Amino acid sequence: TQIAERMTDRLPLVGAGPENRAVLEASFRRAATLLNAHLQDHLFLFGGHPTFADFSIAAQLQQMLQDPTPAEWLRDRAPFVVAWCEHMEDPKAGGPFAAFSDLRPTLEPLFAEEVATTYLPWAMANAASIDGDRAAVRVDLADGPYEQAAQSFAAGAFASLQDSVGISRNDAVLTDFLAATGCTGLIA
Repeated sequence: TQIAERMTDRLPLVGAGPENRAVLEASFRRAATLLNAHLQDHLFLFGGHPTFADFSIAAQLQQMLQDPTPAEWLRDRAPFVVAWCEHMEDPKAGGPFAAFSDLRPTLEPLFAEEVATTYLPWAMANAASIDGDRAAVRVDLADGPYEQAAQSFAAGAFASLQDSVGISRNDAVLTDFLAATGCTGLIA
């Protein structure tokens, strides 16, 4: 009861209120569908070995599998995501990392249709809110307007992402991928 009450009180801080429901559901379903297509051909996000990205994303989705509503949706529409989440509870490498050319056909839609339309616009707006010492972040996303409390940790993570991309700006493959997915201007 104590955990439920504490977490329920935190939902508005992370934007999980009724006013954002449609945007959150659309993003979740799109991301899971695109991720499912990718995992249909790959044991892990980057081939045969788990990475920090696998642990991070799988942990979030494992939480969704604890809730009957998103769990049912995932089992019906994203079975490879469900299998990957289950495998990530005790992952074992199953081969080498894949060549980027093998990953790109299914990673590119995930970045173009979800990362570039939802995460990066939100991350930029959140960082601007933190920089402007504003308590809330408001942004128009592809699925509609979204508002929540500004998140300083997320702003720091976004700054780290920008730094990493800046360091890698001479990597032609990364530069081409970011441009092709519409992410370049959102990260730079």
